[in-house]
Amino acid sequence: MKRIKGFPFIIVMIFLAVTVSAAFGQQKAPDKEATLRKAAGQWIKVGIEEYNRGMYIQAENAFLSAREYYPYMTKEQRTLLEMYSDKAHEAYVEVVALSKQVDKARELLANNDLIEAKKVLEQIKNNEFLTEIQTKHFGLVDLEAEINSLIQNRQQHIDEVFGLSVQAYRDGDLETAKKGFEHVIEQRLTSEIQRSAAQGYIDRIDSLLEREQTPFVDVEQLLKQEAPEEAVEQPEPVKAEAAAEPKTPEQIRKAKLLRSYSQAVVNDATEKVKTFIKIGDAFKARQAIRKAEDIVNENRKHLGEELYRQHIAQLQELSRQIE
Repeated sequence: MKRIKGFPFIIVMIFLAVTVSAAFGQQKAPDKEATLRKAAGQWIKVGIEEYNRGMYIQAENAFLSAREYYPYMTKEQRTLLEMYSDKAHEAYVEVVALSKQVDKARELLANNDLIEAKKVLEQIKNNEFLTEIQTKHFGLVDLEAEINSLIQNRQQHIDEVFGLSVQAYRDGDLETAKKGFEHVIEQRLTSEIQRSAAQGYIDRIDSLLEREQTPFVDVEQLLKQEAPEEAVEQPEPVKAEAAAEPKTPEQIRKAKLLRSYSQAVVNDATEKVKTFIKIGDAFKARQAIRKAEDIVNENRKHLGEELYRQHIAQLQELSRQIE
């Protein structure tokens, strides 16, 4: 650590030494003891003053000079000397440690670890032995300003990325939005509230992307995969809404598959529409309904009028919810 020079302190030391020597040579024994006690008190006073100024090295030297008169001190002087000698030495050790902490803060700043640099700086500022002199000597004001400026710039960057990601989400560009939200989460300066919001968007995006990948059902292929050795199902009783002409076992299997598939499509559309309504995306909600209606209309003859009307009514109710 760079030591702080104390030229006035050296003058004080010389003055006190000369004064004591001159007075000591002219006095009798009882008076000499009083003079030495007075000199001890002056050294203690100088040491305390230097300590309060943050000049801990000079304070420690003054207390060492005072110790030369220890046998002539009063009880009160000895108590003060012991107390402040320990404090001055402890303070000096702390200032050396502060110097190392300042170096660490600068190293963290150079490595762009702003959070840790800020933490170390706060520890330095909260140290009880830090004085105005050390603050100026270590350049803490400029160091704090530089760290705060970089943190502010980084937080602005996070806010901008978050805003652009929200806009991409609203525009339907889910992949771009997801990458942006992931970038926000990765930043150490992201607040917990912002991190939680970004994660919520990612969860919704993943859900939407998964639903958009509804697999195409090839009914003919499914029928071919039916085991040939399985017993042929008997025709179900013909309901009122079913076609009047007789149905073969193959037609029955195909109809059951298409009914199951149509039901799944309507259910999936219902969930998608609810999600799109929540995020305010009416366009995609209507798009999901139209796709489901196309499939239901295409399979109408296999559904029967009653089931067909149920599906259409459910989709129409979803359309009204959008409005």
